[in-house]
Amino acid sequence: MTDRRFNSFKDVAIWDGADAEAVAEKATELYGSYAVTAAAHCALAAHFDGRKSDYRFWFNVFSLLGGAGAMRN
Repeated sequence: MTDRRFNSFKDVAIWDGADAEAVAEKATELYGSYAVTAAAHCALAAHFDGRKSDYRFWFNVFSLLGGAGAMRN
């Protein structure tokens, strides 16, 4: 029997309605040159937690910080 309490967060989008550009700006203020790493960490955590909407949000923040460009090189 599966305990449903552990699966309940997969349906919750924590970052719905958040402004990715504003979050990218604040992440840069807080983490400086490590902001892209922090955004990548958040994206991966959301991905492995099964939070697809949050993953997309944090990947967008990661991309805005230049992370996706660095991956293409």
